Amino acid sequence: MIATESLPFRRLRLHRRGGKNRYELKERFAELCEELSVTLVMAARDVADSWTQEKDTRRCALIDKSLHAALTRSEQNELSRLQQEAECHFDEVAPPPIDGALKIHVELSKLKAAKTE
Repeated sequence: MIATESLPFRRLRLHRRGGKNRYELKERFAELCEELSVTLVMAARDVADSWTQEKDTRRCALIDKSLHAALTRSEQNELSRLQQEAECHFDEVAPPPIDGALKIHVELSKLKAAKTE
C-alpha cells in the first residue's frame, strides 16, 4: 500500500490557491497519475517473480466475489494489486502475440491511405 503522505497532492492544492490556471493543474495531475501508475507497475513486476498458485486462486476468488456481490475497499485494493502482479507474470511467461495485430494495423493503414487518395 502506498502511503498517502508521499503523494504531492497537498502541494497541488496549495498551487491552486496560489492562482495557477486549470490547464497547469490538469497537466500536473496527469503527471502525478502517471508517476503513481509507473510505481504500481514496477512494484508489481518486482513481486511477479513470486507468483504462486495461491495468489492466482485468491485472485480468482476475488473476481468471482466481485461478480456476485460488492467487494470491500480492502478487497478491491487486493484484487487490483493481484491483477497487476498476474499481468506482469503472464507477460513474462507468455507475452501476448502482437504480430497478427501489427499485420492488421498495416492493412488498415493501407486501406485508409487508399481512401484518402
